[in-house]
Amino acid sequence: MVNMRAVVAVLVAGGLTLGATSCGDEDGVDVSVDDPGSTRPSECPAAVPFDVEIRYDGDGARETMTVVDAVALRRFDGVAWTIYLADFDMPDDTSWSFTVPEVPPGNTLVATGLDVFNAPDADALPILEVGDSGGMFSDVGDGETAAFFSVTSDLAGSTSVDQAGTTELLHLEDGSICMTTEITGESGLELVGVYTATEIVDL
Repeated sequence: MVNMRAVVAVLVAGGLTLGATSCGDEDGVDVSVDDPGSTRPSECPAAVPFDVEIRYDGDGARETMTVVDAVALRRFDGVAWTIYLADFDMPDDTSWSFTVPEVPPGNTLVATGLDVFNAPDADALPILEVGDSGGMFSDVGDGETAAFFSVTSDLAGSTSVDQAGTTELLHLEDGSICMTTEITGESGLELVGVYTATEIVDL
């Protein structure tokens, strides 16, 4: 059995359980106006900058975070995806296999994504596809899709351990991935938004 929790050990599980679904096409998706060759949904940003909403604690209102840098990590050919969203420029020489960027004071780094939890067959790992969505690790079974979410910021009261919400893979093509997340976590930490990464690193 392959424990996929290990590959995202720096993150925390998030989301209510949803049955993982997948579809092999994107029928009905609008063709991108700025890139006629793309079938990216209209709600997906083409690239940075774009905005997501964050609530740093339960007592505050949501704040707009303008994402100026986004990097997606693809593990095992797409069994697991982690997307880092930053309101600062992440160093180009970041060694994503072992480290994540240091977050300057007053800035925020979000890590979010989807993972196939405890895939039972190491020789036939399921590849995530458009339409797949995930819930909390504790609420899904082996081989099902789970979401995760963490925030690194001196503005946040926690990194968020107990969570509820969803993440869904909206779009995937060469050089671009888009997801949508609505997750509320410990101490009221919350992430809401649709986000795209056009830099993909294979690990």
